Amino acid sequence: IARFVLSRGYRHPHLVTADGTRARLRRDGFVEEWQAQGGGALTETTVAIPSTFGQARRVFSEMRRLDQQPDIVVCGSDSLAQGIIVEAQAAGLRVPDQLAVMGFGNSAIAGEMRPTITTVDIDGARIAREAIAAIRSHSAGVASEHRSIDVGFRLIARESA
Repeated sequence: IARFVLSRGYRHPHLVTADGTRARLRRDGFVEEWQAQGGGALTETTVAIPSTFGQARRVFSEMRRLDQQPDIVVCGSDSLAQGIIVEAQAAGLRVPDQLAVMGFGNSAIAGEMRPTITTVDIDGARIAREAIAAIRSHSAGVASEHRSIDVGFRLIARESA
């Protein structure tokens, strides 16, 4: 995601992530890659779980008071991205010309908003299959070690960034 942001010419990202383990891991991955690719300072806001449209509206208001205004907001969910877009448009900003926005999750709203939301798609069906297989193995008494399964992701570049 950080490489995509840089490749599109954005230099001042603001991250909006939920206060959860997976969200922190994604945030840390972004920051690590951002710095490795030579990205400059970034700003960020952490919101409570579950992340909501309303939280994004408040984040936008806080973001407007920053000394360095972001040129892109990278959100931890599509609902956060939706809220940022609505507030940006209400403030008279053109998305993505004056402020780009990215989401996460590829929810139905991401393809229906105007502008459509650039987002990250994860394979929810595969996650479900892997979880069911793990539960079945555990129920059958098959010992398993704690493990993480990388199901990958797909960045869907749409109109918002």
